[in-house]
Amino acid sequence: MTLVEEIIKNAALSGASLDGLYSGNDRFGSADALLPTVDGHVTVRLGCDTSYELSVWVRDEIVAEGKTCILNQLVSTMIGIQNGVSVGELCLRHGYLSVTDAEAANDALWHLLIEHGEEHLRAEAAVVGANPVLRRLRPWVSHGTLHLIHPRDRVEAVRYGLVFYPTVDNMFQLNVYNESLGPAEPLGSAVARAAAVAEGWH
Repeated sequence: MTLVEEIIKNAALSGASLDGLYSGNDRFGSADALLPTVDGHVTVRLGCDTSYELSVWVRDEIVAEGKTCILNQLVSTMIGIQNGVSVGELCLRHGYLSVTDAEAANDALWHLLIEHGEEHLRAEAAVVGANPVLRRLRPWVSHGTLHLIHPRDRVEAVRYGLVFYPTVDNMFQLNVYNESLGPAEPLGSAVARAAAVAEGWH
């Protein structure tokens, strides 16, 4: 039985129906269960240990997250969200769930990319995210490529950003937004150049 089937079965036992629940992909990789909501979605991924990792998204922002080994907690959280219960109230009801501030939300995105992202992006994200300057930037995936944007910028109104374009022979071209595309180079040197650029952002 898939996780989606387990969640739907468990919800039905409490008289609820989680309409639209499915397994699929979001921008940051595959999700074992994905529930669309009015202003975003909820994802559940099988954790790196034996737990479930749940993220509550409003548009492209993670506003709450948590890990639990108890399926009933996942189901109750999803039912609450579908019924319009606020994220703050859900966090009070469920001790495993916490509201994320900007730093925690950013860390959560990096975790998703490195541990649960598409196979071709995981190693790249791990190298890029190991740089402390770049780790503070917000990761974003578009058309299968890794973008980093200023943490105070919204996705739809980016002032500062850059992207790593993969080329042949494990090389990358760094493109700083609104500038010309850089030369093909190893990822390590592209990371160093990207960090130098990002240090100049304000």
